[in-house]
Formats: sequence, structure tokens, C-alpha cells
Amino acid sequence: MQREIDMLERDLVQLASAMAYPSTPDIAGAVRGRLSRPLPAAPAPRWSLAGVGLAALIVAAAVVLGTAAPARDAVADLFHRINIFETAQSPVGLSRDITGTEVSLVDAQTEFRGGLKLPDYPARTSPERVLLQNYGTVKVAVLFFRLPDGRTYALFETNTSVGKGVPAFGKGIPASGATVESVSGLGDEAYWVQGLRITQYYDANGNVIPESVRATDVNTLLWSRSGFVYRIEGPLTREEAIAVALSLR
Repeated sequence: MQREIDMLERDLVQLASAMAYPSTPDIAGAVRGRLSRPLPAAPAPRWSLAGVGLAALIVAAAVVLGTAAPARDAVADLFHRINIFETAQSPVGLSRDITGTEVSLVDAQTEFRGGLKLPDYPARTSPERVLLQNYGTVKVAVLFFRLPDGRTYALFETNTSVGKGVPAFGKGIPASGATVESVSGLGDEAYWVQGLRITQYYDANGNVIPESVRATDVNTLLWSRSGFVYRIEGPLTREEAIAVALSLR
């Protein structure tokens, strides 16, 4: 069942991203025009109208989906979110390493035209190490920071807005695996995730980027702000991770 749901989601993502958006036609005027026409003298049998009515309903739904802005946005907005889902795929055997090309902070900033955000909590510091993950149009900067007590955490920042129809990041939660808690007051939406799970990025067509798939059981704060996805992984408490996220400048 999950496979069929995933396939349907992927198809809808591709439909939303590839759909041309014409201006909304005068549907109300067209309907009034049709209603003003005289009815036919002899109605067709009910059994024949049933099939015609169903076909008309399907066509009307397709037309509304392609032309009416509210319906169009409703479909697209289904994917304007962080994608957290239950999966039958086992994370066992997947790499837990955070990989990428090591670069300087300056070089990473150059790749991200809007600049990278750095934390002020518990104090303003530069990352000890920076990795750049290049997945074509999707790029991820991974910044490693060390707290005063010696603990280290990784901050993930993406270079592209999530955008309608293009979920940029997803977490697969095994049925017997991680726990997910909603976090309020942090961007558009935010989640605190604990336990073993799968992480992955998507391309512009809504397909999983194979090179991005890995497993992790590290405490994670995941949130989106203005369409951009951020992630903190490390041995931090929920309160500490939120404090770091709120301090990004």
C-alpha cells in the first residue's frame, strides 16, 4: 500500500511542477450561458446519462484543476511541506556517514547566493568544518560546530526554496522506529525527531536523489522558514536545538 501511495505522491508532484498555469477563465459566465439554453425535448434514459455524467464530472475536475487558482494551489500546497512519512524500508545497512566535499566557509557562502546563516547560541562562532553536498540543482551545506562542553552538532542548509510541488527533504520513519513531535514558533513548520530513520532529498521532479539517502539515529530538529529547509543533527536536547535555530543570523 505504501508503495502505491508513494507512486501517487510522486505523480502528483510531477503534475504540479509541470503544469502550465493559465489565467482563470470566466467559469461563472460560461455556466450562466449554458443554463440559459433551452432543455432538449426528450431526455435520454437514466442509464445512458449516468456514464455521460461521470465523464463530464471527470473532465470538469480536470479543467478546474488546471485553471481555477484555489483548486490549483490546494493541490500544489500538499507538497509545499517537509515530507515526513512512514516507510517499510529498513534503515539497516544504510550508511550513517555525513558525506560531501570539504570546502572553506567562504567557498560555501559563494555557492549560496543568499548566504549561509550562522548561530549566535551559545556564542557567535565559525564552523570547525564545512561540507558541500552537490545534488545537481539541490545543494546542501553542512556546517559542524562545537559547543563549549565539547559536544558537536551539524547544521544543514539548502540552497533552493522548497517551492510548490517540489519537496526538498524527506524523512522515512520505520513503523517501529523514530518518534516525531511538532514544534511551534519556529518558522513555517518544525519537528523534533528521535530514533532510527532514513533521510533523503528530492530533485525538482519529486524523485528521491539516491546519493542523498542515509540513516541516522541522532537527535534532529527539522524546520522550514520562507520555503527553505534547515536541519540540526547532534547530541543536543530539544531546548538546546531550538535555541540554536532561533539564533541563526
